[in-house]
Amino acid sequence: FAYGAIKQLKDCSKIILSTLIMAGLSYFAMQFFMTPLIQLFVAVSVASVTYLVSTYLLKVRELDELTYALRKISGKKEI
Repeated sequence: FAYGAIKQLKDCSKIILSTLIMAGLSYFAMQFFMTPLIQLFVAVSVASVTYLVSTYLLKVRELDELTYALRKISGKKEI
């Protein structure tokens, strides 16, 4: 088939980069807190915001699909 491993890696590179940024910042943010419950809350919060911002800045196409699905669910019109 005409879709090789190198092309797949190129297509996934922005998502992989966003994931690495998210993981690094979440881990770093967790180090400031001792309580596991607070660490969990901070990690989830930082990870969510970081991933959304990094995918937006890197212009990942899948983010457009997510916003389309959320608009469709909420009943809002497309822009």
